[in-house]
Amino acid sequence: MELNLIWLVKTQLEVQFSFEWICEVFSSYEVNHIYDLENKYDNVLNNSVLIVCVGKSPNERLIDYIHQYNQKNLNYTILHLSDEAFEQNIDFYQHSNKIIRNYYNKSYVDRYSKIFTLPLGYQTRIKNLNLDRSIDVNFVGQVKSDRHEMLSVFSSVEKKYFYLTRMWGDPNGLNVEQFSQVLSSSKYTLCPRGWISLDSFRLNEALECGSIPVSILDYDGSDYFYKIYGEHPFIIGKDWQDAYHRMTTCDRDLKLLEINKWWIDFKQNLKNKIKKYIDG
Repeated sequence: MELNLIWLVKTQLEVQFSFEWICEVFSSYEVNHIYDLENKYDNVLNNSVLIVCVGKSPNERLIDYIHQYNQKNLNYTILHLSDEAFEQNIDFYQHSNKIIRNYYNKSYVDRYSKIFTLPLGYQTRIKNLNLDRSIDVNFVGQVKSDRHEMLSVFSSVEKKYFYLTRMWGDPNGLNVEQFSQVLSSSKYTLCPRGWISLDSFRLNEALECGSIPVSILDYDGSDYFYKIYGEHPFIIGKDWQDAYHRMTTCDRDLKLLEINKWWIDFKQNLKNKIKKYIDG
C-alpha cells in the first residue's frame, strides 16, 4: 500500500533533520512525500500521515483540515513532532483516532489512549562508520541541567571525549559526519536529559552508531526509557555516580553485541507496530 507523508511543518530544516528516521519507521510502505510548508492544507488523500509541529495557540485551520478527512472517511494518522515542554496546543487530538507523537506524557496517554509514542530517532546522515572503539565514553553537547555533575563524575575516565557547545546548532559544533565518527569510535555515550525530557536524538544516534547509551532514572525514580522502548539494554543509574559504577563494571564487549542486536530488532518491531497501528 502507498502511504502519503504530508509534511505540514514550517521549514525545510524541520523536514530534513529527522527525514531518514521517519523514512525508516514508515519503510513498510511505499512512501510518497508531499510538502505543504506554507500550510495551505489543500491535500486531502486517503492513507496519509499528517506530519505537524504546532504552536501554543489553537490551530483552527488544522482542525478544519482534519475534519475533511473525517467527513470523507479517509484513513489517516497524525504524526506530531517535537513538543518536549508539552506546551504545544493539542486540541486537534480530540478530532483524530490515530496520534503518533514524540515525548512520552502519562497524562496525555491517560486522556488519549490512542496515542502511540515514537522515539525521537536520529538526525539525517548519522551512520555507523564501524571504527575501532578507541574512546571509552563521549559527550557532545551543552552544559545545562545536571550535566555539570555528569561531567564531573565521568572526568576520571582516561579515554574520554567531551566536546562542549554553547547552544543547539552551535556553528562551532561538530557536523554530522564528525559526530558520527565520535559515536562510532565510542564504547559508551552519555545521554543526559535535555531541558526537560530524558529522551534525546543523542540516544538514538548512539544506538545507530553502535555505542552503548548511559543515562539515569527520571525525577520520580522511574525508568523513563522503558515507557517508550520497553525492555532495553541501556545502562541506567539511580544517579550519575551509580551510572558510572554500572558502566565501569559491565562486560562492555557483551553489552556492545547486545545493544547492536537489540537495536536492529527494536526498529523492525517498531515498523511492524506502526504499520499495525496505521492499518488498524
